[in-house]
Amino acid sequence: MHYIPTYSMVLFRSLRTPLLIYLALVGNALTLLGATLFWHFENHLNPSVEHFADAIWWAMVTVSSVGYGDIVPTTVGGRMTGVFLIVTGLTFFLSFMAVLVSVINSTLAEKTEAVTAHQKDIEEIQNQLARVERVLQSLQERS
Repeated sequence: MHYIPTYSMVLFRSLRTPLLIYLALVGNALTLLGATLFWHFENHLNPSVEHFADAIWWAMVTVSSVGYGDIVPTTVGGRMTGVFLIVTGLTFFLSFMAVLVSVINSTLAEKTEAVTAHQKDIEEIQNQLARVERVLQSLQERS
């Protein structure tokens, strides 16, 4: 059970990786750009889009490939924005997850190497202690 806190700490440290932060920021900026474009194309033409918050909701749902269908683009520009967000979402979510898994794997590999090195040190110390015990035992037998 002590593995869960270890993995949690590795996950939280990994999320501070500059490449992951960059991907998150660019992905969110592109989502906001998509929401703005959608608002520009659909505002006053689509009855489902009354507020900019509706455009943000639609962009978040579209970029994450959830697609509830409560807001649907009615203009060509809105649909093209949807395609842009779908491709952006797939690209950035997959890239983000690939980098995250890579960072976690390398971090855990480093920890495993450190543990292995410590285990070798412990084995060497145990071997030396066994030699000392044998020497002490032979000295006791002589006296």
